[in-house]
Formats: sequence, structure tokens, C-alpha cells
Amino acid sequence: MVPSQPESEDVRTRSGLDQSRADNDQTHADGDQTHSDGDQTSSDQDQGASDLDQLAADSDQAASDRDLAHGVDRGTYDSSREARERTTQSRRMTSTERHTTASARDVTAHERDLSALARDRAAEARDLEDDGWDAEIASLTSFDGTKRRQAVGRSALRAARDRQRAASDRARSAMHRVDAGGDRDRAASDRALAAADRELAAEDRAQATAEREANEVDTLTGARRRAPGLADMQRDIDRAHRSNGRLVAVYVDVDNLKATNDSKGHHAGDLMLKHIVAVLQTHLRSYEPVVRLGGDEFVCTVSDTAIETMRERFDQITAQLSLTPDDGSITVGFAQLAQGDSPTDLIDRADRELIAARDTRRQDRRTRT
Repeated sequence: MVPSQPESEDVRTRSGLDQSRADNDQTHADGDQTHSDGDQTSSDQDQGASDLDQLAADSDQAASDRDLAHGVDRGTYDSSREARERTTQSRRMTSTERHTTASARDVTAHERDLSALARDRAAEARDLEDDGWDAEIASLTSFDGTKRRQAVGRSALRAARDRQRAASDRARSAMHRVDAGGDRDRAASDRALAAADRELAAEDRAQATAEREANEVDTLTGARRRAPGLADMQRDIDRAHRSNGRLVAVYVDVDNLKATNDSKGHHAGDLMLKHIVAVLQTHLRSYEPVVRLGGDEFVCTVSDTAIETMRERFDQITAQLSLTPDDGSITVGFAQLAQGDSPTDLIDRADRELIAARDTRRQDRRTRT
């Protein structure tokens, strides 16, 4: 007996529903793959941001090295540098680990998507097989039709189970991608904290630089204080020895400061010192600072020049000061850098020449009178 038409229609209906579910599963699998590709793009962007953070950390280290070169305490520098290195390395390791974990989860999610896709293909094959059997059922005996329908039912059941396992795999894949996204978010947060730390470090360095510069400059005259000024001289000496070895130290003594203080008051003496330092600075380059050694004594070092050139330059300075006698005058001495000289050696030789020049000037005055 040939199976009734309603039964055949029912089988085909179920097969059609199975095919529809298989199509939906494939659509979800394609969507999951698109999300996985988007996660990988985000991961690549995170890595690019991490590389930029590392460049900023290198810039911070270079700034610290410049701070050290300009006289910051060595112990403070080493402590700050080690702390920065530990923080940077820790964040870099954490970011790398999270990125690796996220990538591994993406790989796992992709593998599960492929497995789900394979199961969907198998379900689709069974559905196609069921369609072929449906066409034969109408011409079979009742006994054969029953057996075939049972086979179709078992095939449909296996297809449904495969689709269920595929859906489960896709759900786990989606969870892995969510976890990977969370890891990337935490890595991005770490990089944001690192950037904030670097901004604070830059602010601290700027403030420290401003405070150091304020502490290194004589508030009255604007000249460098003795200790940082001698450190500057030593660096100038070291650079000169590494290049052509040419450097001149000029010792400057302000004439009659005590007499001005006694006759006109200390305010007049202060104004005279400020004026003389301002004149010296206009005849020197910005990286050739004037250093105040004491009350009325100053020294400056000029690199890549000969002592004769400096004598001529200070003749011009002396002539300019003589135009306004009330603003003060100076006596100077010079010393050319020699091998093995320290700042003290240069200052002593220049001071001796200054004393000799002052004695000569006094003898000339006595002779004229």
C-alpha cells in the first residue's frame, strides 16, 4: 500500500523546516566569523597603540637622561629610572599576555566556528538525502515506506543533534570572543594608566626643572650660582677635550663695589651688579653662562675660541661700561684651557692674571700722579 499524501507532505515539511534551521545556523556562523575578524582588527589596533606607548616611554627615559646631564642628583635619577623601568616592563608584559590570550581565544572561536560549519554541512547533506527519499516513499509498499520513514526520522534526528552541537559551539565561541574583548579592554586600560603616569612624570620633571633652575640662578643678578656654575664649567671642559681643546675662562671682578655700598647704599650696589651682569650676557652666547663666585666676583667660560679673541671682546665690554661710570667698571683676567685642568685650575690662573692686571693699573696711576 502506498503511503498517504499527508504523511509524505509532513515529512517534506519537516525537511523544509530542518533546511531553514540549517540556513539560519549558517547565517549565524558567517556572522560569528565577521565578529572574529573585527576582533582581530581591534587587536592589531591595540598593538599599534602599545607600540606608541613604548615610544613615549623611550622619550621619557631620554628626558630623564637629559635631567641627569644637567645636574640632577644621581641617586634620585637612578631610583626614578628603575621605578619607571619596572612599571613600563610590568605593563608591557601584562599587555602582551592579554593580547596573546585574546588571540588564542580568537583562534579557538574560529576553530569552533569551522566545526559548527562542518556540522551544518552534514545536516544539509542529510536534509538533501531526506528530500530524495521523500520522492520514493509514495511508490513503496506500506512496510517499505514505514522503514524508510523511520530512516528519514533517524536522519533528521541526527541532523538536529548536529545543529544543536553547532549552536553550542558557536555559543562557546561567542563567549571566548567576549573574554578576548575584555582582555583587550583591560590592556587598553593599562595603556591609558601608563600614559597618565607618563604625563604625571613629565609634569614632575617640568616642575623639578623649574625648581632646579630657580635654585641654580642668583636671584639678584641672574647669573648662575657657584655650585651649578662650576658643574657647567666642568662639562664645558670635558666637551672641549673631546673636540678641539679650545676653551677660555674669564675671571671678572667688579671694581669699587664696597665703596658704592658705603657711599650710595646697598641698593645702588645691587643695581650696579645687575647692570654689569646684563652687559656681560649681551656679549656672550646663551650657552656661555656667567657664574657668580662671590659678592663681586664672576667667571665665564667660552668654548672654541682663542684667548686673544676674548681679550678683544672684553675690551669692548669695558669700553661699554665706561660710557656710564656710575654703573660700574670691571677688571678681568684670562686663562686658556690646558690638559688636565679642572675648573678650579682655570679660575686660579685667571684670578692671578686679574690681580697682575690690577697691580699694573695701580702702578700706572701712581706714575701719572
